Order: sequence, then structure tokens, then C-alpha cells
Amino acid sequence: MDMANRRWPSLVLTSVLLVGSFSYLQTLLFRPKMLTAYLSGDALLVSVEAQTLITVAFIVLSCVLGAAAIRRRTRIGVAALRLSCAGLPLMCSALLATTQAPFVPLTVSVLLGVSCASQMQLNLKKHPFDARSSLDDYVLSALISLCLSSLLSHGGYVFAQTDAEGSLVLACIMTVTGCAICLVRATPSGQDEPSERAPGDAPLRWKMVAKSVAPILPAGIICSISLGMSLHNDLFEEALRAPGLFALGIALTVAVLLVLFRRWRERDDERDAEIVLAMAVPATIGILASFLAGVLDLSATFVLLVCSNLLFLSLTWVEVLHLYGRKALSSSALPFLSIILLLVAFAAGMTLSAVVPTAVANIVVPIAALAYLVFLVFHSQRELEYRPREQPSDNRLSYDLIRESACRNMGEDFRLSAKETEVLALLVTGISAPAIGKRLFISHETVKTHKYHIYQKMGVHNFEEAVDVFHRYADQACEAEARP
Repeated sequence: MDMANRRWPSLVLTSVLLVGSFSYLQTLLFRPKMLTAYLSGDALLVSVEAQTLITVAFIVLSCVLGAAAIRRRTRIGVAALRLSCAGLPLMCSALLATTQAPFVPLTVSVLLGVSCASQMQLNLKKHPFDARSSLDDYVLSALISLCLSSLLSHGGYVFAQTDAEGSLVLACIMTVTGCAICLVRATPSGQDEPSERAPGDAPLRWKMVAKSVAPILPAGIICSISLGMSLHNDLFEEALRAPGLFALGIALTVAVLLVLFRRWRERDDERDAEIVLAMAVPATIGILASFLAGVLDLSATFVLLVCSNLLFLSLTWVEVLHLYGRKALSSSALPFLSIILLLVAFAAGMTLSAVVPTAVANIVVPIAALAYLVFLVFHSQRELEYRPREQPSDNRLSYDLIRESACRNMGEDFRLSAKETEVLALLVTGISAPAIGKRLFISHETVKTHKYHIYQKMGVHNFEEAVDVFHRYADQACEAEARP
């Protein structure tokens, strides 16, 4: 329990420091025109040096990206990363306050996007998430970041008179969080400690990432199509500025996330299928909003759309953290993948909602959603093959004895301690960490620690790989018993 108490403050701190990044992503989802569509006349002041400032901004951006990509593990790379975290939002604030050039909005949106990724990257250098973390930890992180960022970003948008002022508020929020990340994540020597994964990390495994991320994209496209079809409604802007409606959508999102938090905390399930199946919730809510758009009041539709897209944002972050915990991603690639995932799904949905006629969309979208839900059913059934096998046909040795024999051999081969061997024998049955703890009279945090050490000694990254190894040992035990 002491380990849990030490990890909680770090988890909360990491989530709070992600508020700036979440604010940018929420703005991108619900108020894209605030970043791209306002006129140059919306600028607060006029500067004759506008073109020079924009040119310098692009030069600095290129330098930061080049240094961070090539020398990200050196002092130059760390300095470039910090400049990207705090310097780019500050530069955006200066551009918005002094420049009237027509392509300032595009410049600001790009620079804030780069800063968003950099803040995620630098913030996660000392993250509290590792193999001992579970899906409920990731959901809790998403909850904290979501609630705080919703309060700040929506509050700034409501009180801003123009889109330029709203962008300025967003840039200020990201400047504050960027400076906080640079201060909090710096060691006494002024350098960031290397990630504990860095020395033993394998290169980015695109195949694993694609396999885990691909099932999520349809949910994002469905959610963004539903939102994009509503953005064309002139009354949507009025609903967007209503704090009560947005708060109701957030409350509904939090309620769903709390249900997932309780489910994953009790089951301690680590499978990707759990997150993919959870993606059916925002997709279903988005389709429901499209169906009821002509029946329900715009306010009710707006609440459903807010819940649908915020759930997609939160579950995407949970999936990215899950991939990171499985060492499928390096710390430098993680933030960019999360943003690219959101951008691809959101842009695809918005493009389809703008290009496809409404009458066609009302027919195609439900069919596509039904196909996606059918896919989720087959996907969940396929994941069952990762679960431990049932009792073998050879009745001379019971399944429990086979399991104990296989785990005993695994303990000898991988040099597991006696307690780790006991945990492994229960772990392969698929029961949760709290259930294992009750049987062995230890805390579930201690179980997670043993599980982390077991994975390390076995050279695996997740439950599925550990069960595959167990299956091989179980087959060997069956064959040994079957010999005359």
C-alpha cells in the first residue's frame, strides 16, 4: 500500500500537467474554427512587422522540430523540447496580440499542436505509469485531465468575445502548463532523467501499434461525423457557449468513465479488447445523437455529442498509455501517435460530413456503425483464445495439476521466487489482482509488483504473451504425462 500511496501523487501531478494538451485537443474537436477560421481583423492589435514575426516563428519551429527529432536525448534536444513546450505557446500569444496577417490562425494552430505533443513527451519522461499500472490508473488520469481542461478551455471560450481572444486564452493556458512541465520535470542538475525504459527499449513496433490502434479509428470517425453534421447548424454555436449544456455532457462522460474505472479495477483486465469494446460506447452515443437530431431538442443532441467525442478523446488516451505500458511505443513516439490518431479520425469524419450529402450520410453512417459493432463482437470473441485453455482431454492429469506443473517448471526456468511462482499460477487463470491478493493474503499492489517482476524475468510485455508461454509449458506437461 505504501507503493500505491507514493504513486498516487505522481499520477495526479502527471494528469494535471496534461491539462494544456487536453485543452488544445478539446478545442480541436469542438471549436476548430477558433484555430483556423477567424479573420485577420480579429487580431487585438496591428503590427507592421507581422510578416517578419511569422517568418521567424516558422524558422524557430523548424529548428525546434529538427533538434528534437535528431538530438532529443542530448542537452540540445532537451533544450529544444523545453522551448517547444513553453516557447511556442508564448510565441502564439505574441502573434495573436500583435499580428494581423491572414495566415496567423494556421500558424497558431500548427505551433500549438507541436507544443501539445512536446508537452506530452516531456511530461511523460517521469511518468508514474509502468507495467504495475493497470487500465483503472489510465482512466483516472484521463478523468483528471479531462475535467480540468474542460473547465479551463470552455470557460475561456465562453468569456472570449472573438475567436482570436479564445485562441489567445488557449495559448496562455498552454504557456502556463508548458512552463510548469519544464520546472517540475527538471532534475537538480537541470537535465531530465532518462526514462527507465530507454536502455532496454526495442525499436517502435509498428505492427503491434497498428494492430492495437486500427480498431479504434472507426469509433473516432463515427463520433466526428456526428459532430461535423451538427457543426453546420447555426444554433450549435449558441449551445456551445451555454456552460450548463457543456457541463451536462462532461458529467455524462465522467459517469461512463467511472463505470469503466470500477469495472477495470475489479477485473484488472489488460487486454486491448477491453478498450476496443469500450469504444463502442462513444460510437453508439454518436449514432444515437444522429438518429435523434431531428426529434430531440438541439440541447439534448449537443449533450450527447459532447459526451461521445470526449469519451473518444479519453479512451484514446487510455489506449495510448496502455500501449506505452506494454513497451510498444518509445516515449518520443507516444505523444505524436496520440495526436495523429485524433487528427486522422477527426479529419476523416469532418471531411465525410462536409462532402457527403446529409440524406446519404443518414443511410451510410448507420450501416457503417452496425458493421463496426458486429466487428467488435467478433473481435471480443477472438480475444478469448488468449485465455487459459480448459481442462485437457487426457483425464489422467487434472487441469489444476497441469497448471501447477507448468508454473513450477516456468519458475525454475525463469528463476522466479516462490511467491512469484504462486502469483503466476493464479495469474494465468485470468483472475484479477485483488482476487489473487485475497487468496495469497497480500495486497493487490503487491500482486502487481510481483506481476511486473514476472514479466521482466520472462521477457514478456503483457498478459497475452505470458499466457502464450504458459500454454507451451502446459502442452509439455500434458505430453510428459501421456508418455507410457
